[in-house]
Amino acid sequence: MKSSTILVMVDRLSRRPILYPEKFKTFVNNYPIIEHHWSGGPLKSIPLSVNVFSWQRRLTCLETDLNKHANNSVYLLLPLECLQVAFDEGFSTHLEMTKNMIKKCDLLIVNESKLSDMITVKMWPGESGYFNFILSVGDKHVAYVNMLFVSCP
Repeated sequence: MKSSTILVMVDRLSRRPILYPEKFKTFVNNYPIIEHHWSGGPLKSIPLSVNVFSWQRRLTCLETDLNKHANNSVYLLLPLECLQVAFDEGFSTHLEMTKNMIKKCDLLIVNESKLSDMITVKMWPGESGYFNFILSVGDKHVAYVNMLFVSCP
């Protein structure tokens, strides 16, 4: 399956989609397409037989945009912070944090999170070097992430 990105411009007052300028459409459509094969995406529920590590922290103003929504990078940084805390607290992982790197990452954002929201990250190791993460605000899931780690050369 080929992945694609959909960009939408939004009018700040009405919060409704608006058309892109024709000049921008021409630039984007002439740019080479990079193939990426979607793995089916991150898991959206926690399997019953796994050991889950849970960690939380509040979003800060440095992690939000002018509308006080979380930057997309937050949904990748929080799982990495959670993994580091889990490692520091002795949670059973098959990784040595200083000897591994991310080879692949899937991110699915399903809801917004805002400034000062308390984000809960639930993490569990999967198969073949994968780690799975579910990010939530209260009972509402906001993002699903899985990361494949491999040994550094």
